[in-house]
Amino acid sequence: MGQGRAAVLQALEDGGTTSEAARRAGVTSATVSEHVRILREAGLTASVRDRNTMLHVPTPLGLSLLTANRSGEVRRRGTESEEAVVC
Repeated sequence: MGQGRAAVLQALEDGGTTSEAARRAGVTSATVSEHVRILREAGLTASVRDRNTMLHVPTPLGLSLLTANRSGEVRRRGTESEEAVVC
């Protein structure tokens, strides 16, 4: 997973809106929307609409990836922006 997408996943660790995640990750809302779409398709986040606001939360799989990253179970491979979880 690239650094930008990983930053968005981390910004959503406690859940939040697109705007909140953008502020936490230091990117635009449009960038967050695109990353969240891909994270959702990968099963790493879930999103629900509340009126005109999208709320995003990591799934259990997304949380386990964040936990693995913090505990050092993620290793670098290939280029610096590629990471893989060691199972």
